Amino acid sequence: LLDIGTGSGILSVAALKLGAESAVGTDLDPCAVTAAEENMEVNGIAPDRYTVMLGNLIDDRELQEKVGYGKYEMVAANILAEVLVPLAPAAAAALKDGGVCITSGILSGKEELVAQALKDAGLRDKFGGATPAETVKAMLLPGEIAELSRAVERLSGFRQNTIREIKNGSGRAGTRT
Repeated sequence: LLDIGTGSGILSVAALKLGAESAVGTDLDPCAVTAAEENMEVNGIAPDRYTVMLGNLIDDRELQEKVGYGKYEMVAANILAEVLVPLAPAAAAALKDGGVCITSGILSGKEELVAQALKDAGLRDKFGGATPAETVKAMLLPGEIAELSRAVERLSGFRQNTIREIKNGSGRAGTRT
């Protein structure tokens, strides 16, 4: 997993807890490095499974080289559309053939803008022709987190208290951004 704009590292924590082999997070904020590393520790994730890098993946060629090209099965970015649009080429370049790019943080009315940027970067729709607005409508709302937790528990045997650890890091995760 490549977690662009990792912040607290919550997307990486969830992916690693759900079976991802490794994760790389990038962020512009130096506080994100500490926050993500603390949250990995709180959630029992070995340091060799997670790396966080400081820098701007949009235009920092050195960071792009460190992150790598064509090596991630999944790229996730929970960032505003105004950042996702210029980020699309770097996100697409990091993906393996057949990889999946998951974007969120997109405000209503900006879906088409992001979808076009991702398409222009060479990514294709894996939702069977769903429009960006239809895809956004399918996203979880905050009130649906408990339902998601129950579904994950049923499908994977993932314990409810582990999901609580991911959500609040036993008091630390998500407290820093």
